[in-house]
Amino acid sequence: MDLNTYFYFVMLMSLIYLGIMRYLQNRFMPKNIMAEVQEKSKQLSEINRQNLSEARKADEINKINAELLPKMNQMMMGQFKMMYVILIIFSAFTWFVGYLDPTSLDDVTFNLTNQGNYTFTGSYSIQQSGSPLWYATFNAYQNSTVLASNQSAFFVGEQTEQPLWIKTSGLPMGVGTDRQLYSIGENVTLTAHAPENSTSVSATLNMGTRFYVDLPVTIPLLNIRRIYDSQGWFVFLTFVLGLVLNLILSKTGWGKPAEAKKA
Repeated sequence: MDLNTYFYFVMLMSLIYLGIMRYLQNRFMPKNIMAEVQEKSKQLSEINRQNLSEARKADEINKINAELLPKMNQMMMGQFKMMYVILIIFSAFTWFVGYLDPTSLDDVTFNLTNQGNYTFTGSYSIQQSGSPLWYATFNAYQNSTVLASNQSAFFVGEQTEQPLWIKTSGLPMGVGTDRQLYSIGENVTLTAHAPENSTSVSATLNMGTRFYVDLPVTIPLLNIRRIYDSQGWFVFLTFVLGLVLNLILSKTGWGKPAEAKKA
């Protein structure tokens, strides 16, 4: 799959994900229940504004609360179920999008050597380069459990002025290379100071081929113009297309149950 096709493939995956989310919303959180909860809440507010005796007001409130509580419980259970399902589906979609990223096909992964005291080192001979900026991703494991993940950046051929997007997760782990600038044919030495109880450390070299999308405008406040990584592009698309979809649905009323339209 070439990059141009993959770009639209990620967009398609985002639309499919949003379609699934829309179905789950209707499945676990029926609109008629939400509308009933909103209506009962309005009735409570209206009763509090009315000039009624305390006894009558308390009676009316208790009556509405008796009808509202089961609906609230049903809605909350639907939200919990939906959150659990969404987390699983979202993780699966982001993994699948990253797995098919064509820029990761030339990545090289290898294990570093344990030098003692949780220090791991390794080297790689640079034979080719997609662009000057390379990323080394280090993952520290305790058996099969990932304890820490960190990245280091270096340059091949020339050192360019461009922002570095370093991703970290898990426990703190110091990582780096012996130099910042290399030429093709030279060896890069990688070092990781892993957390305690680490049994192994792997390194993945991105050979300067990294997926990114330049936006037509800079995102205000965040000051972001370029989206790095296919998974980041998928998350961004899902957010933007979700806003557009909700706006269209709210304007057209499409997908609403008949009970909600009659109000």
